[in-house]
Amino acid sequence: MERVSRSNMQSILDYTDKDVRELHEQALENLREIGLVNPVDAFKALSAKDSKGRNTTLLEIREIYVSPNVGTEDRELSRIITLYPEITIAGGGQYSQLVLTFENNRFPDMNRIWQILESYGKESAEYRENIDDYPMLQLTILPLTLDGRYGFVMSSPIMWFLTPADPAEEQPRQIRMLIEPGGLQFVQDESYSVEKILEESRKMMASYKMDLQRQLDKEEAEKEMQREMEAEQKRFLESNVTNHTFGYDENTARTAENRRQAWNDLQKDGKFKVGNK
Repeated sequence: MERVSRSNMQSILDYTDKDVRELHEQALENLREIGLVNPVDAFKALSAKDSKGRNTTLLEIREIYVSPNVGTEDRELSRIITLYPEITIAGGGQYSQLVLTFENNRFPDMNRIWQILESYGKESAEYRENIDDYPMLQLTILPLTLDGRYGFVMSSPIMWFLTPADPAEEQPRQIRMLIEPGGLQFVQDESYSVEKILEESRKMMASYKMDLQRQLDKEEAEKEMQREMEAEQKRFLESNVTNHTFGYDENTARTAENRRQAWNDLQKDGKFKVGNK
């Protein structure tokens, strides 16, 4: 299989107004040529490219939590919207398989989607009937070369795998999801358009970026605290601890082992904290 070109990997935020107009015009021309759109047309459109050779099929994954309480509204959360992966849908018997192919296994959206699937799997395993909100995943796939008016909706995959895109490759860069019978539906909404979909997607992507930045800031603060603690530990272990006032005599405090024990005891007892010397 041919490697996915970097030029095919397009972020929703990278689309200019000119790109959107051109894609919309291309979609309208496609719809005029097709006439009545059916599922086969939508399947073919999944692999379509724009005038610059970029992927044009949008994927959104939403978490839905169905409340066990009558009269309580279900909760929905959009977890990711992406144009990055090449998307194919394969059928085998009654089951369907969704295949997402990325440029490499370090691609951010691939890691994010995998984390979403793993989190969903954990929540499903821990679900308690009539107590917890029932977790579901909804995957919406819209070929923008059909103006976003036609596409597919998949519900809650039952299995997912990381695999290489080619037998000759060692590292996985595909996510494959198995969808149970009845979990794949062809959908259409004439009120949609490329402009409307990409505008809504841009707003969601901007929100994602803010959330991601907050998470990165939090992780960096935690790393900085860990670095401070390690530096303090190093200074403590290298210092002459015979002058301390923590109850260790001169003889027992001479070895590195006793120094490490002193450090661990102080942290355990809450007598030492970074910044409080």
